[in-house]
Amino acid sequence: MSGLKLGDLVLDPRRAIYVSSLRAVVCSGVHSGLQTSISDGLRGVIERVDSLLNEYQPEFFVVLGSGGASSSSTSFGSALAGMANRWGKRAKLQLVAQNAQADFRETAKALGCEVHNELVWGRYRFVEREDRNNLEVQLLTICGGAHYSLRVGAGPFGGMKLPVFLKGFGRLTLPSVDPTATPTSVFRPGFERCDVFAVGHQRVLPLGKVCDLKSVKGIVRGLPISKATLAARRRAPAEPSEG
Repeated sequence: MSGLKLGDLVLDPRRAIYVSSLRAVVCSGVHSGLQTSISDGLRGVIERVDSLLNEYQPEFFVVLGSGGASSSSTSFGSALAGMANRWGKRAKLQLVAQNAQADFRETAKALGCEVHNELVWGRYRFVEREDRNNLEVQLLTICGGAHYSLRVGAGPFGGMKLPVFLKGFGRLTLPSVDPTATPTSVFRPGFERCDVFAVGHQRVLPLGKVCDLKSVKGIVRGLPISKATLAARRRAPAEPSEG
C-alpha cells in the first residue's frame, strides 16, 4: 500500500490515517463495520485493520464512533468484544464517542478500552463526527461520521463512487471502514475550498479543491482531476524521445 504523507500524517488507502508523532492508527466506522455480514464485507474490514496494525506497529488504535449504540445488543456487544480481543493486545484502544451511553462505557472499560467524548492529544482533536460550528483553530480536528465520496468515470451506470478524505480549514474527515456506509457527495454548500484525497485500490490521490474538480475522460483512468492540475499537464513540455 502507498499512503500519502501530509506532514505528521499519513493518509492510508485502507481508509485510515497514521499519526506519526502519536504512534497512532485512526479509523472511523469500525464498530458498525464489524456488525456487517460476510457477504457485505466483514472479512475485508478485519483484514484491513489487521494489515494496518501489522504495517505501522502503532502504540495506539483510535476508533471514532458508535458510542450511541447500546452494548446490550448481541451484535454490538460481540463487535466490541471482538475488537478488544483481536486488536487490544497489539495497541491501546482509544474509543472516541460523543454522548456515549453508560453501558457502552462500562463494557468498553471492562475490556480494557479507554472511552472519550472527544480526545485532545498533541496538536490534534479527535471527535466522533464533524461539527463545522465547533472548531479549535489551534488544533487539527480529525473526525468521522460522514462518509464522503466522489463519483468517477462516465460508464453506462454513472461510474463508481470512491471514498475520499476531505480536508477543510482546521479539520480532516476520514472515510468509514464500514463497507455498508452511505456515501455523501463532496459537492455540498460550504465545501468548495476543501481539499479532496481520493482512496484508490493501492494509493491515495490528491485531486485538488472541490470547487476546481471536473470529470475528465482518459486521464488517470477517468478519475476527476482539478482544472489547475489539468492546465499544468497541458503546459508541461513533452519528454524527449530516446534514440
